[in-house]
Amino acid sequence: MLGVWKDAVVDYVIKPEKVALRPGGSKTWTCRSCHRPHLHPGAGLCTKCLTPLPAEPQQYNGVLEDDYYAWKAAHRTGDFALRTAELTGQTDRLEAQRRQSLFQDVFLGDDDVPQTDSLELLSVTTTMEAGVDIGPLNTVIMANMPPTRFNYQQRVGRAGRRNSPVALALTVCRGRSHDEHYFARPEAITNDPTPPPYLVLGMASVFRRVLLAEVLRQAFEPLQSGNRRKGPDMTSNVHGQFGLAADWPVHREAVRRWISEQPDRIRAAGSALQAMTSQNITAIDPVAAVDELLDQVDEVAARTVGHPELSQRLAEAGLLPMFGFPTRSRQLYRSIPQKTFPWPPADSVNRDLAVALSKFAPGSETPQDGRLLRSNGVVSLVPSGRGVKAAEDPFGPEQLVAMCRICSHVDPRAVVDPETGSAGVCPACDAESKYYKAVPFREPAGFRAAREARDYGGYREMGSNATSARTATDLEKTAPRIHRAADDWLVVHTGSGDRYIVNTNAGKLFRFAKNTGSWRGYLALDNPKAEADLEIALGATQHTDMLFVGAKAALDASRGLRFDISKSRQIDGFPEAYHGRRAAWYSLAALLRRAAAPHLDVQPEELLSGIHGSDAPVAAPVMAYLADSLDNGAGFSTHLGSEGHIEEFLKAVDHYVQDLEAGHHALNCRSSCYACLRDYSNMRLHPLYDWRLARDLTDALRGRKLRIDPEEHGVLLKGWADEEPNVMLKETAAGPVALFTSDFTGEPVAVAVKHPLESVTEECGNERLQALRHEVRTGGLAGKVAFADSYSLDRTPAAVIEQVHTFAEEL
Repeated sequence: MLGVWKDAVVDYVIKPEKVALRPGGSKTWTCRSCHRPHLHPGAGLCTKCLTPLPAEPQQYNGVLEDDYYAWKAAHRTGDFALRTAELTGQTDRLEAQRRQSLFQDVFLGDDDVPQTDSLELLSVTTTMEAGVDIGPLNTVIMANMPPTRFNYQQRVGRAGRRNSPVALALTVCRGRSHDEHYFARPEAITNDPTPPPYLVLGMASVFRRVLLAEVLRQAFEPLQSGNRRKGPDMTSNVHGQFGLAADWPVHREAVRRWISEQPDRIRAAGSALQAMTSQNITAIDPVAAVDELLDQVDEVAARTVGHPELSQRLAEAGLLPMFGFPTRSRQLYRSIPQKTFPWPPADSVNRDLAVALSKFAPGSETPQDGRLLRSNGVVSLVPSGRGVKAAEDPFGPEQLVAMCRICSHVDPRAVVDPETGSAGVCPACDAESKYYKAVPFREPAGFRAAREARDYGGYREMGSNATSARTATDLEKTAPRIHRAADDWLVVHTGSGDRYIVNTNAGKLFRFAKNTGSWRGYLALDNPKAEADLEIALGATQHTDMLFVGAKAALDASRGLRFDISKSRQIDGFPEAYHGRRAAWYSLAALLRRAAAPHLDVQPEELLSGIHGSDAPVAAPVMAYLADSLDNGAGFSTHLGSEGHIEEFLKAVDHYVQDLEAGHHALNCRSSCYACLRDYSNMRLHPLYDWRLARDLTDALRGRKLRIDPEEHGVLLKGWADEEPNVMLKETAAGPVALFTSDFTGEPVAVAVKHPLESVTEECGNERLQALRHEVRTGGLAGKVAFADSYSLDRTPAAVIEQVHTFAEEL
């Protein structure tokens, strides 16, 4: 068949320009099973039911009624127009309005011809999800499963309106865990109960930001000059017209004087903001709060790194409200705009900064109106008067951070060896330099696209480099430890911190050359041998509220438990796996997030979760964290971690675990599912999650007994023994072991299974494992014992078995 296809079919995809059509003859090969007629024998199988076709064809009698498609073609009942157009958030505003009207058969242009200009199908994004009535639709097709029930119902609700009481909604599921879950459980995406709406009025941090914004607005009013050309530059930033950060020392005394002379106006503003709020907000003294915040303004304004305009720098530091769209979006320009209105210009695409760092990174492609725009540089285009000004430097100041791939530790104050460029080993988990690297990054102001754009054929766009998000905070200063009455191993820190979103171009960094043309800015270099003016990663920081949960120390020698994710060796020299503990911390973070959402009566999307590698001496070197997804935070995480609420939240976590242990879920969920830890936003970590590991880590931190299942350990060992003849199972009083005999040494090695949190090292030995090792050695079963991590043996058995082979062959 491949010889017949030749270049007409590539990777089983037909190339239309290489294919010709020919009319059928007067013979048909009709399937004896389903009666489908074929105009040629093809591969000798029915194209519908795969039954072998008869060897001899039948004479075609030409009766149209015998062939449905021939009948439709002859009677012209199947021909209709299917003109399509794209409608997304990146479509020009005026063009978007025109396409919507054409789709509804409303022709407003003088040259519009209904027979040729009408649209029968719109290809849309989430811009059409809510608040849009596009007319009497009868069909909605979704190319993937929407993230949540809310999104699904909003999208299918576009159809069946007005005079279309009956409509069809078709969802095409992709081959990923999210889509597969709802494909198997369609009732969950269609009929899950709608949560009640909510309004949070008890977050002190939000009150303080809005209060400071209003006080500074009033305090700066007397400083505004009537003639902008002669007076100081107060900027036109959406966060406030408070001048440049460098000018704050000039304005500081005047602002403080106004505040000291106007306590009544400050209290009036505070009283208006405190109306209908909870007691913890009404108890705040507005004047004292502003005095306290002004000290923080001094500190933020004096920083050497940050936005030049004071109001935006304060917003990014969490002292003022963050208005996301105007300042956190980035443009990909196809050409230099000639007009300042409308802005963003029509010939551009915009994304949130965190997404743009990946989707607009040089080399990436972005679809727009059937074309793929390829990003090839970084620019800064700003409306100025009647024109658009291109800045020389489109980057913010350079920052150097060291990041660990193992424990997600971030150090913005890393010291790099000038000769080797190494930041050393990770101070949190001791990961070597290949996992712990220092990265210079700068925040881009905007991006430019190459002049040429290729047709978008529906295939995935190329070069979308992934970004990684890590947290960094000073636990002792900005996220202090919360006092808890309970005497267990769990420690809690809460406060503010930064999330670093960095695109390292797969570790290769981006190489730029300065552009002297009209665009200014920098062009990305494709040639690795070309000399670069700049070699950096692309990144940004997000300030938000955080909650950290960890252990008192890395090791609990009294119970023989280990909480860090550092590499080590067991007593007999077998590598001590850290992968199970790493999965446990990630699973705990997801568990905290899922328990926090109903406890706060918010959607899980309001919170982010992950692990945080810490080198602070106040806790174990790895912690699970929750962070508010909003810039600067909404106060959810700090509320959960406060002294007055942390114990109540931990009880909610216990109740959530009890629900997961209920018969139906525990029997049907082996590791994780959408009923426990998974959701659309954390698909990347689905293979890592295990709700039982999260439960066990919670129990260990709360001082409870670790749950060990010897039967499960025996099943894991039996699975290995069934596949390898050199393995023999043995039952001991302390648990099952497998005896592996190497062909190289002829000496048996005992392999037992341990829980990921159990430790069997020289400095911290678990009593159960020590007893098992003692029984193996005194019973003469083997001279060396290797304890395999149950998580690793279950998830990656080949890697564990290879380690056992290597260990057994060591003399």
